[in-house]
Amino acid sequence: MAELRIELLGPIRAWQGTSELPLGPARQRALFATLALRAGHTVTREQLICAVWGTDEAPPTASGSVHTYISNLRRILDRSVLTGGRGGYTLRVPPGSIDSIAFEHLVNRGAPNEALALWHGDPLSGMRGQFAEQQRSRLTELRLKAIELHAERLLSQGDYRDLTTSLTALAREHPLRERLRELLMLALDRDGRHAEALEVFRDARATLIAELGVEPGPALRTLHHRLLTGTRDPLPDLHFVAPARVASAFTGQIAPLARLRALISDRSGSVWLEGDVGVGKSALLAAALSGLGRRHLGWAHAAELSMPLQAMESCLGTADDPLSFVSRLCATAPVVLVLDDMHWADDATVLLWHRLVDMTRQLPLLLIASARLLPRSRELAQLRQRFDTVMTLDALSFSGTDALARVAALSFDAREILRWAALLDRFTVADISALTGKRPSDLLAAFEETLTAHVLSDHGAYLTFAHPALRSACREAIPLAFRSALLHEARSVSEWPRSWYRSAAETGQPRR
Repeated sequence: MAELRIELLGPIRAWQGTSELPLGPARQRALFATLALRAGHTVTREQLICAVWGTDEAPPTASGSVHTYISNLRRILDRSVLTGGRGGYTLRVPPGSIDSIAFEHLVNRGAPNEALALWHGDPLSGMRGQFAEQQRSRLTELRLKAIELHAERLLSQGDYRDLTTSLTALAREHPLRERLRELLMLALDRDGRHAEALEVFRDARATLIAELGVEPGPALRTLHHRLLTGTRDPLPDLHFVAPARVASAFTGQIAPLARLRALISDRSGSVWLEGDVGVGKSALLAAALSGLGRRHLGWAHAAELSMPLQAMESCLGTADDPLSFVSRLCATAPVVLVLDDMHWADDATVLLWHRLVDMTRQLPLLLIASARLLPRSRELAQLRQRFDTVMTLDALSFSGTDALARVAALSFDAREILRWAALLDRFTVADISALTGKRPSDLLAAFEETLTAHVLSDHGAYLTFAHPALRSACREAIPLAFRSALLHEARSVSEWPRSWYRSAAETGQPRR
């Protein structure tokens, strides 16, 4: 049988060989797209209803309609492709045959041109609802990353003249995206439009202050200073990268803190810190690194879904060649580089850290990586073995009383954020904004309060509770009679499928 090919990066379409398949009416196509996005995994009938109709808009006949749509699709597809059982339905096709999955793989592999060639328009075109909007937002974010990587490569090759028009339009469409502003400034400057490049920074700064109440990030500020002063090879101070919010959060065992401080007192070497989620790795690092003295400190978090070397660019505050940049920086003062959540690091970052470990033998360079106790890839396991010291952090004592006291001390707005956050796992400001009905800028002060009090932890792309006991305290404070109703609402807003794994013990409701 000819290979099945599925397109979701535009109108929802499918081909068997060269023949396009008649996928049927809009909701049947939406159900097919939902199965395709989870190809190889079972999707329950409840999840399909939530994705196609939305939890609050599904009619009583939705369950029967799902059965009808599945039957119709089985007549269109081979029965071995779309299987079902008591648990739900599974679309069994190779991931590479679905353009959205191939697109993600190519972006994460650093092949932007090939990825962008798969883009055919608005993703999941014609599909409505919260689930479709979230998937569109996720895929659009990936497309922007691919565009940025493509622009970086054109700039490195000196091909910038055609970039200014496209980057200007994108920066206008996404005014809070600082990386687009950086690339536009570079393209304008290299095209001899120096004044316009500086104006891009002024506009970006005004927009960020007005919308979010924050100054531009270190990379954009460094580039602005570089263009303003004519400096072509800046060596910025990296101290601004350290997450000061957790600098005093560690109150656990004294022994690992003393040991880590002793290791950090050396000018060079490598330390691997590992432990379960919520055990306090970031807080321990911040406590141990406080009061470094005259050292450059770069600190960043690796993210599960990010561009190659994106975490290192954030850590160093520059897109320059990392190895040569670190070498030059070490010539001015000892350097400490910290990468949190190393378990999410992409292959290029892991390879770079292998080379950085080699550099610790000759330069005043100290590397610190933190990671969860997860099954490791072969490459990551090899990197771990090369570190001078491996520290495994045991669970810290954190009583429910401590957690309740810390939460109770917060304002009403902060506790409202925590109430919703307790029903999720990882979450973003956008998730909480949608649930509360407030703009992100209106939540800024309350979020700052939770971070300053070390109740929430900032991981860059997402937020979590700083310790499981804190989340448990917030969740248990919600009366059981309200908890399932709130969870139902959270499911309709938070990113699918992450919001569909809460246990009966957490919701207080039996599984259907």
